[in-house]
Amino acid sequence: FPPPPPLPDAKKMPNAAKLAKKGKYFEKLISSFDEYKNCLIVGVDNVGSRSLMDFRYMFREHSAFLMGKNTMMRKAINDNKETHPELQTVLPYLKGNVGFIFTRWTS
Repeated sequence: FPPPPPLPDAKKMPNAAKLAKKGKYFEKLISSFDEYKNCLIVGVDNVGSRSLMDFRYMFREHSAFLMGKNTMMRKAINDNKETHPELQTVLPYLKGNVGFIFTRWTS
């Protein structure tokens, strides 16, 4: 009998650069909830990169767009549920291609 194929490597820990990038993302997401008055959850299915770029350009003076992996958004919110318990209401909406628009606009 031939020898069995080698086992795949166990999941490796992300390198320091990836961990720093994720930490920065978590900080930015949570600080945006504090900094901006309003938050919109937007679906971006079938939205082209050019359209997103145009929206970011039009609203950049008073708004911030934050896109990312849903698992990272959920983790950031769950890790801060003691300081921001109201964010738990957002979790059911983090499905599919979604992102946050943080804004100071009221109307």
